[in-house]
Amino acid sequence: MYCFDKAEEKARELFVDGYGENPDDFEEKYQGWFRDIAEYVATLVDQGIVEVPVHLLGYFDAEKYGRDLCLNGEIWTDNVEGGIVVFWS
Repeated sequence: MYCFDKAEEKARELFVDGYGENPDDFEEKYQGWFRDIAEYVATLVDQGIVEVPVHLLGYFDAEKYGRDLCLNGEIWTDNVEGGIVVFWS
């Protein structure tokens, strides 16, 4: 399993050096390391950030919802060893 500290270190490097973002914005925009976009969206649902009625959870496609978040420019992701890192735009 990928070490979370290593993931955050790589994410910080990508954020600043790879994308030219302000290092002071990292803590605000960095959402974490996840195995895939579906795991990230599941976290949003669990935290109540994305509300899905209980009777519709079986129909909710977290992977497609995550793809839409990326396409809409709400988040951006990058691949790292063992998963992805996610940032708010």
